[in-house]
Amino acid sequence: MRIRRCFHFSYLMAFCLILTGSSAHSQESLTIQGYAPKLKDGTLLYLRPFYPRRFSKDQKEDADALRKDLGLIVKKGFFSGKLKVRSGDLYTLSLNKTSSDFICLSPGKLMINLPDSSLNGLKVDGNKTSVEYQLFRADLTGSKANQDFRKAWVDWSKSRITKDTSTTRRMKRVYDSLAIPSKLLTVKSTLSAIEKNPSSFINSTILYSLLDNLPDAEIKNIFLSLPKKGKRNRYAEELQYLVDSLFVGGYAPIFTQTNTNGVPVNLESYKGKYVLIDFWASWCVPCRADNPNLVKAMNKYKNRNFTILSISLDVKKELWLDAIKKDGLEWDHVSDLKEFRNEVSMRYNVYSIPDNFLIDPNGKIIAKHLHGTELLNLLGKLLN
Repeated sequence: MRIRRCFHFSYLMAFCLILTGSSAHSQESLTIQGYAPKLKDGTLLYLRPFYPRRFSKDQKEDADALRKDLGLIVKKGFFSGKLKVRSGDLYTLSLNKTSSDFICLSPGKLMINLPDSSLNGLKVDGNKTSVEYQLFRADLTGSKANQDFRKAWVDWSKSRITKDTSTTRRMKRVYDSLAIPSKLLTVKSTLSAIEKNPSSFINSTILYSLLDNLPDAEIKNIFLSLPKKGKRNRYAEELQYLVDSLFVGGYAPIFTQTNTNGVPVNLESYKGKYVLIDFWASWCVPCRADNPNLVKAMNKYKNRNFTILSISLDVKKELWLDAIKKDGLEWDHVSDLKEFRNEVSMRYNVYSIPDNFLIDPNGKIIAKHLHGTELLNLLGKLLN
């Protein structure tokens, strides 16, 4: 069943741009040499890691270290620097904090050419991984389907600012009509790139960006087929984590979070039951619309070894509690009131809500994304 979702837009748009635990892999040195003839002396270029959301703490720490140690400052048309990287980690290169572009790095050497006073015309050389990634993105962004899709998104966004309702609706229809062709082309181009060069370090990164476009089983098969030497970056680590812990057949990550009374609740305490781990929020309209289906499931199967544990992405406790009462959600609820920074949400890779995971009495995930009558139907097969 299709259902509207409430998204965390900063991460969603970041991965649209990509397509247009501590590390087990050691970092090695990368030397950067750059040429920027049209940039003024003293212009600062920012290089920052761009990791999967679960590594946001590491991303901040690495970005802070780069700000202190990496001097990408233009002097007489040139700049240079050194840093430690893993093979295939993704970074953003930003100019004066106003414009940025993605760049994929590996140890060794990298030459950056900025022929313009902006990042337009950015060229990389001397680093195989960086070159492969730039060619891959150029292939995607150069297609008419993706160009039309990006333009439609820009037009729709601008119309929303003007608050012209009729124009916004029309722009949204154009955007929606172009989304599927763009998605299909992106999937086809990405899988083709991986097939042509299975040992490339960019493969984990570009495969990760297809998580919402391909079934888990297909992502898993492709990832496990990649050579081990090509899995040396954060995106490979995250894909391995998803395969082991968040795909159907994996064991749901254990967590502890406080309930509405401030008492810690641990997922392990539910062992021996079928549990729906449900992500929602009081402000999420689709979540509230789906809550009656959860109530029906709970009322019908609560005495047959089934329960629900809801994780709220709320910020204000009073709104959270009020929604629980109004919707009649008579089961356990937990939250740290950090919205999409919720630690359980990050651990479960939840970027949009409503979302959920159904686990069996042993803690194994047996189904995901159950909405409408899907949950009731599945529980009927399992528990009747």
